[in-house]
Amino acid sequence: MNTADGQPVAGICQRGGSLSELPPVWLVYFGVKDLKASLEECRNLSGKVLSERQGEGRGSYAIIEYPAGAICALSQI
Repeated sequence: MNTADGQPVAGICQRGGSLSELPPVWLVYFGVKDLKASLEECRNLSGKVLSERQGEGRGSYAIIEYPAGAICALSQI
């Protein structure tokens, strides 16, 4: 879901396809400037990448799990 000028601000989807294995939880998305670097840092800090990068460039996203078990999404802004 985008603003009138095309900026991504929200979204909604169903668990299915490449995301069918995710736990049934609401996901908060955090904006990052470099998704590839952020996923690398997640792994370096003992987090898990539950869903690899989906899409390319601005608006691409991935799902991660913190070492303590919290799940969230990262989206390239």
